[in-house]
Amino acid sequence: MASYLIPYLDPKKNDGEEDPMLTEYTYGDVGERGRILSKNVKQGDFLFFHTNIRGFNQLTAYYYVEKMCSVADAKKSPQRYYCL
Repeated sequence: MASYLIPYLDPKKNDGEEDPMLTEYTYGDVGERGRILSKNVKQGDFLFFHTNIRGFNQLTAYYYVEKMCSVADAKKSPQRYYCL
């Protein structure tokens, strides 16, 4: 089991895209971080998301990874998964 600390991306600062998508329990990143995570994250790992709130670093959410899948596969599934 591994844990990863990942910055929360505010949609106002990320072309309208929120990552992680807290309403869907998904996370996607097409950048270098996404490529690294897609190679390393396994079932049972934890993803911790953080941001700065009023000058203090805060954990804002965490995900327990049940399954890794592609975005295309996630869109076909009625379940919500962590996807890169």
